[in-house]
Parts: sequence; structure tokens; C-alpha cells
Amino acid sequence: PVGTTTIIFQATDGTNDPVTCSFDIVVQDTEAPILTCVPDITAQASPGNDSKSINFSLPTARDNCDGVLQS
Repeated sequence: PVGTTTIIFQATDGTNDPVTCSFDIVVQDTEAPILTCVPDITAQASPGNDSKSINFSLPTARDNCDGVLQS
């Protein structure tokens, strides 16, 4: 997973105290999410009206890492 994971090894011979060593694995997410926006919309109001209802899809977002994208 993204972040730091510590790996720990331990060895023992049954007589002496166990010995250990460890190292970190760091996984970084350096790729920004991709946001696909809605294109500009131009609409003509009906004669005698000064407004118009417009339906459109929401923008979409994706990322190389799983998880919830926040806007």
C-alpha cells in the first residue's frame, strides 16, 4: 500500500537471545488524479423566458491508486 511498511526479520538458535534486523519499504503515489470536466454548454432560452433548465453529467475522476477521490 502507499506509505511506509516496516519489514522485520528475527533469527534465533535456541540458546542465545534472538537477533533482529529491519528495513522500510516506502511506496509513494506521485501521479495526480485525472479529472474529466463537462464541456461548456450554450443554450438558447425559449421565447418569453429568461431562463432554461440544463441537464448535464457530473465530471469524472480516476486515479492509479484505489480509494475515494475527493473534490
